[in-house]
Amino acid sequence: MAEKAIYFSSYNEIEKRASFNSEQEISPDNFKSLVGMYRFDENVICQVRTKKGICHQKHKNGWLGITNDGVEALIGGHCASEYFKADNSFRLEKKRVESEIERRLAVEKLRGYIFGEKDYPNEVACLRTNLISARKILDSFY
Repeated sequence: MAEKAIYFSSYNEIEKRASFNSEQEISPDNFKSLVGMYRFDENVICQVRTKKGICHQKHKNGWLGITNDGVEALIGGHCASEYFKADNSFRLEKKRVESEIERRLAVEKLRGYIFGEKDYPNEVACLRTNLISARKILDSFY
């Protein structure tokens, strides 16, 4: 199990990691744990090995996994659902990573409000203005 789940928003963040290898194959047979999850704007190549060979599908969302050898590889979101769904250790790791990242993002958001980094009254006023504008647009149709 990885120390702390990481959320990656850029492929460069993963590419710079010492343990990541873009040529590594990963499958339920050599899967050890998850480092974290990613959502990119750009497409990346899936590194999952299936019975038919390496996936190589382009995708934007998925998981950074660690093999039994300690090498990191990309697990595309579709392949995670398709080939790792029966793997209990993957499901537990996926749940752990999702929970840790969700919790961390919620805490960061709360800290922003507590320490005044988020301007709550202005945010509410902006939402109210947007709501009024949306109602006016809807009223013009009805």
